[in-house]
Amino acid sequence: MKLIKNILFLIVGLLVIFIAYFALFPKKIEFLSPFINTGLGFFKTEQKNKEVIGFLPYWMVAKKVSVDPANLTQLVYFGLSVDTDGSLKKYDEDGYITSEYSHLKSEYVSSLLKQCQKHNTKFLLTVSNFKKEEIEEIVNSRQATYTLLAEMQELLDTYPLQGFNLDFEYFSAEDDPLFKQAFNQFVNTLVTGLKAKDKDLIISFDIYPNAVIKNRPYDVKTVAGLVDEIIIMGYDFHQAGSDNAGPVSPLKGNGSGKSLTEAFKAIYPQVEAKKIVLGVPFYGYEWQTKTDEYKSFTVNTGVMASYQRVKDLIADQKLAKQWDEDTQTPFLVYTDQGRIKQIYFEDERSLGLKMDLVNQLDIKGIAIWALGYEGDYQDLWQVIKDKNS
Repeated sequence: MKLIKNILFLIVGLLVIFIAYFALFPKKIEFLSPFINTGLGFFKTEQKNKEVIGFLPYWMVAKKVSVDPANLTQLVYFGLSVDTDGSLKKYDEDGYITSEYSHLKSEYVSSLLKQCQKHNTKFLLTVSNFKKEEIEEIVNSRQATYTLLAEMQELLDTYPLQGFNLDFEYFSAEDDPLFKQAFNQFVNTLVTGLKAKDKDLIISFDIYPNAVIKNRPYDVKTVAGLVDEIIIMGYDFHQAGSDNAGPVSPLKGNGSGKSLTEAFKAIYPQVEAKKIVLGVPFYGYEWQTKTDEYKSFTVNTGVMASYQRVKDLIADQKLAKQWDEDTQTPFLVYTDQGRIKQIYFEDERSLGLKMDLVNQLDIKGIAIWALGYEGDYQDLWQVIKDKNS
């Protein structure tokens, strides 16, 4: 009788341990195991309710796409370009209003602003420049910097903005200490001047993964110390003009190329986790390729394929998705009028893994590029809701 009781106590004890173990480590070990040898193989309690930031480009405003601010903590209008003298490009050389500024002033955006206020969603505005020589001219001119600051301060008086997103994508193969110094001063002047007007403003900075991995052309650590959020644009690892088709947002590389894992390894020593935001794509790229082999050479330039385009194509042609275990990304291979096509994109599975990583590394959240690319499909939003609550 005593033996039976001891056996029962042992079974109950093992059952309690079993339940406690899986309650404390739900699925986490299974997911993190590929990262153990990358420097990211530590365990954290999952912290959910992350920031969900959505970028809304002016060309999607033109289409009046459906946007629900209730799904977002921040809605970022993209955006206004910065001229070499620091002024925002509101009008062209002939005096006509630019599309970017026209859509910002539209009834559509006005309606979105009211919805943002209703759902306590912060509304931010991107200011940007993507031309190397122009960026150099802007950041090396104190007059241009102060002109930009004044125009951004004026926008705060015109629109109920809760912050700005800085998107100055400077591409250089060289590490230029003088540019880093000038850019640090440029960002410092903008942030200091803006926060003097409203200390609660959010200032975010977009950075492409290779700049993080190589720590150039920006001084990542210093810039991160000045702003509130560093948004790693976790996409375009392969682009429309790439020589080979390939994953747009690879979670891992395994020696086959750069990846988000590599970017996180590089940024973690430089930036506080609570400031890091992972940019995720609601799109991919579609190429004509020479063969149907994975990552085949491309023929001509590819085109952007929105999530809506991919879902419609799968349904119309009854295509089967393929999955690459090395990069944790999906792709399609099909034939169109005798031409071989390949599409690499983001889907529910790949986005879910990225959300898991965001939670497990306990970074600030995600930023979506771009709102409207999902069309009427709610699959990706459901993944975000499931993983963030």
